[in-house]
Amino acid sequence: MLDRINLEEADKSKSESLSPDSTSSLPAPYLPTLPQVVGRGRRVLFSPWCAAALLLAVVALFLAYLFTPVMRIKLGGGYDRPYLNLAEGGFGYAVRFDYDDGQSLLVGSESETNGNTNPSPIQLQTGPEAIRENYRWTRTRPILLLPGPGELARLELRAAASPVYPAGQEVQILLNGQDLTTFALKPGLPKLYTFDLTKYPYQSGNLAVEMRVKPLGLPDSSIVAPTDGFKLYEAWLTPKPGSLPPLGLSVSLLVVLLCFYFALAYPGLPRPWAFGATALLLVLATAMLIFWRLELTVYTGRLALLLVVTVLALPLLDLTLPRLFQLWQLPLPRQVWSGLVALFLIGLLLRGGGVLYPQAVIIDAPAHLLEINRITQGQLWEQYTNRNLSKVPGQWNSAAVIPYSTISYFLLAPFALLPLDPNISINLVNIFLDAVRVFILYALALALGAGIRAALVAAGLYLLIPCTWLMNSWGNWPTTLSFWLALLYLTLALVLYSKLSRWQVWLSLTVLLTLTMLVYSVTAVFMAIMLYSWAVGLFFFVGRADKLNRQNAKAIFASTTVAGLAAVVLYYWQFLPDIATTLTSFDQSLSSGEGLGLGKRDFLPYLGLYTDHLFNLYGVGALLGLALIMYGWISFAPVSTLDHLSTGSSATDPSPTQLRSGRNLWLMGIWLVIFVVFGLLQWKVDMVDKQVWFTVPLISVLASLLLLFIWQKLKQPVLFYGGRLAIVALTGWLTYSTVSLWIYRIFFKRH
Repeated sequence: MLDRINLEEADKSKSESLSPDSTSSLPAPYLPTLPQVVGRGRRVLFSPWCAAALLLAVVALFLAYLFTPVMRIKLGGGYDRPYLNLAEGGFGYAVRFDYDDGQSLLVGSESETNGNTNPSPIQLQTGPEAIRENYRWTRTRPILLLPGPGELARLELRAAASPVYPAGQEVQILLNGQDLTTFALKPGLPKLYTFDLTKYPYQSGNLAVEMRVKPLGLPDSSIVAPTDGFKLYEAWLTPKPGSLPPLGLSVSLLVVLLCFYFALAYPGLPRPWAFGATALLLVLATAMLIFWRLELTVYTGRLALLLVVTVLALPLLDLTLPRLFQLWQLPLPRQVWSGLVALFLIGLLLRGGGVLYPQAVIIDAPAHLLEINRITQGQLWEQYTNRNLSKVPGQWNSAAVIPYSTISYFLLAPFALLPLDPNISINLVNIFLDAVRVFILYALALALGAGIRAALVAAGLYLLIPCTWLMNSWGNWPTTLSFWLALLYLTLALVLYSKLSRWQVWLSLTVLLTLTMLVYSVTAVFMAIMLYSWAVGLFFFVGRADKLNRQNAKAIFASTTVAGLAAVVLYYWQFLPDIATTLTSFDQSLSSGEGLGLGKRDFLPYLGLYTDHLFNLYGVGALLGLALIMYGWISFAPVSTLDHLSTGSSATDPSPTQLRSGRNLWLMGIWLVIFVVFGLLQWKVDMVDKQVWFTVPLISVLASLLLLFIWQKLKQPVLFYGGRLAIVALTGWLTYSTVSLWIYRIFFKRH
């Protein structure tokens, strides 16, 4: 089946370009020059609409500060972390009663004092509670960090002393290091303490509320508490009427609005529309300043950084990517480029705006940052030989060692050295890579023969698949980086297919493949299986009548071998002694009917759970079905039926010849086989469904072909309206699933 290609087509494939046929009517390529890029940026910035947006922002900012909303920080509920000196150990455990059972309090592990804000729960007995409400345990020197709250009239704290000290505790309040007052706390019901700040000489900037605590009397030895601090429930801040906006917030908000306007107007959106969108954002910001002032103040600086990166990236992408597409002979009309840039902006701003939201919980980020920080502190050899990450979890009851590469941490460490919070800089790098993926996916679809329309649809589909956003909320940075490199390698291998045997191309791709394998061992396994299988198919089947495919099979086989050996020599050598132990442990688990890390579970329940994840959690199930149907059609249907995919007269349509070519059929087939095989293998080996994300780019391309065919080619009234209605429903469902998942993960998921 996979070598099903006519001998006449084989002759054509020797000189076949991965761009559309030369007889096709190619749209005019988009290729801006440096003066054009600079001129466009200048016209956007120095337009009356831009000046109007800035003027409106200043007016709105002063109007918002005419209101005096009471700013409330509820401690222990998951929304307090941006205001706490957790990394310095000033605050301890968040006691959450919605997870409590009995008289024990659910508190965090000691790892939180090291900056881990997602502690694993443990149980500690602290005596009967007078009130069952969430709160924070403080330590001896907690600090509330309040960014730019403006001039304040009063501060209110709702707190109670630790039950360990029956006589209570003494708390000294300092504002930015200056003594304010001292008061006594008693155990039992929390009480409200009010402090007048009208005479305190503070006008703008950040405010640090430090609370130094010391015990009054001896502790009760019959009660055990997790810290020496007290219980802090809530804090309220009341601004002075008519206070001026803080300078830092004002500048950050103006930068946000200016960059947002530029990001919309520069790619081609009419300036009045860009102004209207900026005005809507300003209305939202004004409302947040009135009702959620502290939250917006923390968030504005991060948004400003995100939008500055966006504004700098747009001209750079404008100058580089169209030239690369021209070099690779891939069509890129101006309208298509505008569409791709729009998808890039949507992905970058929504993903980045989510992960940089101060209260968002990016699950794996603290663990990854801990490893990256060790590199920035000079522990290079220790991290290079760090085997602790490769040991399977203790609950697996296994001696297996699965290589977990730390190379990704070395690649990300330079960004942690920037004068930014590493959590912000590294998250931003990963989000930027994900946003740029739409351009790579467009090139991949063109190289496979999907045509311009389907390639653009594929890039849009990728943006709508919920699991691609789920990866961002999990903070799986090594996985994101390695899959991005893998997609880049496969795309370049197809785009440069006619030049794979040239030593410059071969060496460059081999280096890229080596880096891909070094970053993440799971990706290394996927790529090795995929490329070796592709090489075998090209050599023994497709290459029987085609010298080019035969040569490229040798080049791919050699590149994979060299990259694999280089990855072992450069990093994975240290895990070679563990192969026997791991295989023995795995064999023992299988012999006892258990899986590695999963225990005993029946196949049918696993298959049901996996299917549920594909359709409901990951949102890729429906598109996977469409992709399999499309691949089956391309592979098995008579050649004449493929003419329905294209009129053959335009580069915007799919190319049946390219889609049906042996090299593409083999690659797509192996890609899908990896998805199926590792999905079944996961019944016995826990891999957290990594094969799903690995295959999503191909699923997007194949599904886009079938969706475009249904939308364009079905002309009978029932099929015409039914097909379009189904596509609209699918698009709406994907959009709803992605948006609802993102909102939940960013604004509600707190532990």
